Amino acid sequence: KLCMGFRTSENIKSEKYAQAILYNTIFGGSATSKLFNNVREKLSLCYYVSSNLDRLKEIMIVRSGVELENFKKAYDEILAQQKQMCDGDFTSEDIDAAKKYLAFKKSSSIIANFAFSNARLLFSAAVSGRHHEAAVLLRCSLQATREHSYADTRRRIRIPEDNHLHR
Repeated sequence: KLCMGFRTSENIKSEKYAQAILYNTIFGGSATSKLFNNVREKLSLCYYVSSNLDRLKEIMIVRSGVELENFKKAYDEILAQQKQMCDGDFTSEDIDAAKKYLAFKKSSSIIANFAFSNARLLFSAAVSGRHHEAAVLLRCSLQATREHSYADTRRRIRIPEDNHLHR
């Protein structure tokens, strides 16, 4: 395993933290990232590679699964990709793909958090014998999740509201 750390000088309270998130997504935070496409796919130097920001410690960590014989090549290529990013070697398509990925990740997180918080209420109601309340909560939770997912999908792929095929 190869782990590398980079100082970012950006934490969750920084004005440029949103830019750091976008940078990380393009660099190694998604399946369309520079690290994934170049180090893993194109050069086949590792089994996996990704980067993550630490919101509090102002660092970005790169992790990859590397065979010993590819260690130096993978290390050098990760540094080369990082230098290219710092030099601005990415396209508007890279930025758009990163924004779409982050929007999808955010909407998925909202649905998961909503479902989890309602699951606790459901469990509490069911255990205490309030079965009717549990059933109502479940119906409301499923309906809200369906509506959020439907609205989010409609917004992402821009389906007109008057399209009766998707109702």
